[in-house]
Amino acid sequence: PYEFESAMCILCPRRYDIPIRPDYKNPKLLAQFVSPHTGLVYKPHITGLCQSMQEELEIEVKRAQDLG
Repeated sequence: PYEFESAMCILCPRRYDIPIRPDYKNPKLLAQFVSPHTGLVYKPHITGLCQSMQEELEIEVKRAQDLG
């Protein structure tokens, strides 16, 4: 009877006219995907990101942490 809506990555460029990209200079965006207690990036089943965006996010979080 009811069809489930297919899950879609919330950061994928095809979803927006102006794509939202994870960037080390945007700490408010990165903070949504990082645990405040451990400083580790949440896993993809929690963030809802696709594999490519998850990898890009992890790289940008690491860069932001390294640069302080």
